[in-house]
Amino acid sequence: MPLIGLALLGACVDYGLEKVSGEGPQPGEARPAEPLCPTERVEAEPLSVVDLCPDPELPYDPFALEIEWQYEDHKVLMHPVIASLNDDDGDGDIDGEDIPDIVVVDLDDWEEPGTLRALSGDGSGELLRSPHFDAYFGPAIGDIDGDGLPEIVGVMGDYRVRALDHTGAVKWTSDPVVPSMLLYFGQVALADFEGDGHISVIAGSSILSGADGRIEQVIFRDHGHFTPVVADIDLDGRQELLIGDGVYTGDGERLWATPWTTHWDCAPAVAQLDEDDEAEVMFACWGEINIHEHDGTLITSFQPVEPVQSMGAACIGDITGDGAAEILIPNSVLLVAYTPAGEILWETQIVDASSAAGCSLFDLDGDGAQEVLYGDEVELMILDGRTGARLFSDRTRGSDTGYDYPVVADVDGDGQSEVVVVASGHFDGYQGVAVYGHPEGLPASGPIWPSYDYDTLKLDDDGRVVAAPEPFWLAHNLFHGRPAYTDTVGADLVVQVDSVCVEGCAPDSLVHIALRLGNQGPVDAEAVRVTLQGADGAVLRETVVGPLPSGQMGATRVWRVPYRVFADGAPTLTVSPTAQVECGPADNVITVPRPRCGGG
Repeated sequence: MPLIGLALLGACVDYGLEKVSGEGPQPGEARPAEPLCPTERVEAEPLSVVDLCPDPELPYDPFALEIEWQYEDHKVLMHPVIASLNDDDGDGDIDGEDIPDIVVVDLDDWEEPGTLRALSGDGSGELLRSPHFDAYFGPAIGDIDGDGLPEIVGVMGDYRVRALDHTGAVKWTSDPVVPSMLLYFGQVALADFEGDGHISVIAGSSILSGADGRIEQVIFRDHGHFTPVVADIDLDGRQELLIGDGVYTGDGERLWATPWTTHWDCAPAVAQLDEDDEAEVMFACWGEINIHEHDGTLITSFQPVEPVQSMGAACIGDITGDGAAEILIPNSVLLVAYTPAGEILWETQIVDASSAAGCSLFDLDGDGAQEVLYGDEVELMILDGRTGARLFSDRTRGSDTGYDYPVVADVDGDGQSEVVVVASGHFDGYQGVAVYGHPEGLPASGPIWPSYDYDTLKLDDDGRVVAAPEPFWLAHNLFHGRPAYTDTVGADLVVQVDSVCVEGCAPDSLVHIALRLGNQGPVDAEAVRVTLQGADGAVLRETVVGPLPSGQMGATRVWRVPYRVFADGAPTLTVSPTAQVECGPADNVITVPRPRCGGG
């Protein structure tokens, strides 16, 4: 990777000298203070693209995952959700720049309510807890009342829905949404159905107002085990609600129905599986896998490999690298990859008596084909999407499995992805929450996963529910999957130091380093680490920035450090991608020249 060196070496200004002109302050008038180190700020501009490293292989095994930290105090059965809940960086906002937090509902006794608990994503400990939540029902995080701050929404043991603010204080508690066990095993979803800023909370088959918890609609069809999905499947500008017995408007009107009438709901899935822009909807339940057009027209129906009735939540995406989506569906004994026509690509043995666990997708090695992540009762596994071969296996996990799947997110704010899983400790395996990472870093992704049905576009990284989200199937076509921010190869970073200037000659005088970062590679760089080190190797400043689009030199950035850092020699500035590969990483370092002081 070539570096652009120092363009201009700034010197100390002449202190005490003032310029007087006819238009400036006149004698006796106050003179505005001139900056000691004026910086000419340059805006972003085009940069020629040079492809120096087409298709290099990763220099490490991306599947050699290790557990970075664990929380093992209690059992966790249902899906974890992830978003920032506190102002870690002290800038006055809670947003995607803060360290994400992991929220679960844990339990000790299967017959008693659980505790909703938030853990810092860097493993530093617990942020908040709130008792009496249903451990068989997964929560969601988002700004549901428009106050600019995230709330946590979950279901209580008595079937009331409760919203907590980001500190854990109760904002509202609803009336019971349905009687008896019809909320057993389910997930909360959030949506702005009409795109008007009114946020709805979906719990089971009930729709509540996010502002105050008022029950607005009850869609009751004698079903339980709800995993609702919200999406604008017909592209009319209004989102629809998908539950196992059909598709509904945000007002509760059923648009079309599935053929099942059962006490165990079927998990819907959404993706682009044909040539039109509207979404297709898939239901896998009771011995059938049905794929419908957005209007309910049945496209195809086929039988699962094993004669099973119950199947887990599907994940859908391009697992072969051919540009088309495939379908993966787990049941109690097999995880099977299908084409949309029902042809079997491969199958692998699993152990999941509940058939509740789902799968997820992420391209860990950057080859353009999604890997499959799945956790059953005895194993966490990563599978080759093309063949189903195990690329990673950890059999220290043990779980009875609920509606959960492995989640990929940057939970500690280091610019690299982690894999978050939960477990109940079945078969002597670990319980609680486990966060897996890689010593060399996994490809960058994003800091949140705030709900079970999240598709990376429903909420922004600050936790705001998007009024009219872009249809994810037209952007990346991954259901229960996450696109890496970039390919793992192709970004080619450049760094340029425009000026170095010191305000004075004292050790604590500030040195202004004006620098610019660019990307002359053919692939965008979404997460770039910039590090300033002293001559002794000590890190003076480090940050992760991005995105750096392909073919662009970024605007001027000014870093300020004390003059004393130059006492033992010139510091160095290093720029590197957090989770990508370059052809020439050895030349990613530039020396920052010592500024002249006192004209020396």
